[in-house]
Amino acid sequence: MTKPVQKRIEMIRETTLLDVDPSKFQIKDLQPDDGEKLGRLLYISYKGTIDDEGGSETDAITEATETLAGRYGNVIWSASKITQDGDKFISATVITDWPKLNPLLAFAATHPDYQKQGLSAQLIQLSLDSLHKLNIPVLHLVVTEGNEHAVRLYKRLGFQEVLAPQKS
Repeated sequence: MTKPVQKRIEMIRETTLLDVDPSKFQIKDLQPDDGEKLGRLLYISYKGTIDDEGGSETDAITEATETLAGRYGNVIWSASKITQDGDKFISATVITDWPKLNPLLAFAATHPDYQKQGLSAQLIQLSLDSLHKLNIPVLHLVVTEGNEHAVRLYKRLGFQEVLAPQKS
């Protein structure tokens, strides 16, 4: 049985230069060959949450690999970030130039063992900073309605809901 489609909330924020505290973990730009590690992170990060679509780790690796290959637009590599603990990906942001919402925060994920440490917020801020340096004025994202933890994080970082146009 497939999970019903969740309603999504579109949000947007201006990009700015930010003062980000240094991390105790290694932070670097995402690379084109990072699909497998990113997929494993996405799988463990979304498993059991409102965004869990019931897929396997292999499905998550395929989704990540296809995303890095352009499924949701070209990845903006200098704005897509990962945090590592040794060789393990523990947090990531993936920014793409998806034509419908350009640029798009396609994924933001943090491994459950590393949550509540500000890693997602830090990477999103670094992504915003990188986009600003590229003269890209805004960042869009889409979040599942009911994912209150993520909505609070995005609002705390200055994202605002985009209201859908009224139908007449």
